[in-house]
Amino acid sequence: MGDTNKIELYDIYDLWYQPFWQTTWFWWFAIVSAVGLIMLIVWYMAHRYRARIPAREKPAWQVALKRLEGLPKRNDSVTPKEFYGIITGTLKEYFQRRYGFDLHGKTDQEVLAYLTHEAVPDDIVRDLTVIFTHGVANKFADGMQQQELCLQDLSLSIAIVKRTMPENKK
Repeated sequence: MGDTNKIELYDIYDLWYQPFWQTTWFWWFAIVSAVGLIMLIVWYMAHRYRARIPAREKPAWQVALKRLEGLPKRNDSVTPKEFYGIITGTLKEYFQRRYGFDLHGKTDQEVLAYLTHEAVPDDIVRDLTVIFTHGVANKFADGMQQQELCLQDLSLSIAIVKRTMPENKK
């Protein structure tokens, strides 16, 4: 009788169960997940830290020159109205950022009157008057200016920006 009970007990031990958290694949998955989570946390913290640091702003003269020199040399892609709108808008933004003048929302004539009363040299105001006058003729009268005149005003506006740049940046 002792032999029979012994055989029946061995029969039970053939079936055994290993919990999933004790398997090899589970531990590999857990390690890869933990490393991924740590990398995600480090990336998030670095991204958040960089977002706190303000981006260095480009100087006003550099932004204006890039925008003006990026205008097409031929007026085929933009109308003269848009061309002068870009030139006058860029010059207004340049003087506002460069000198701190409050030119936001002012018309071309108001800008000229404002700059006349400020400490802006007369030759620059005179050149701005020429550019803004040609701009008004194109923006509101739909006058078809010659391409040479548009290019002259473009080169004149680039010259204005270059003349008013800080001395150490020229």
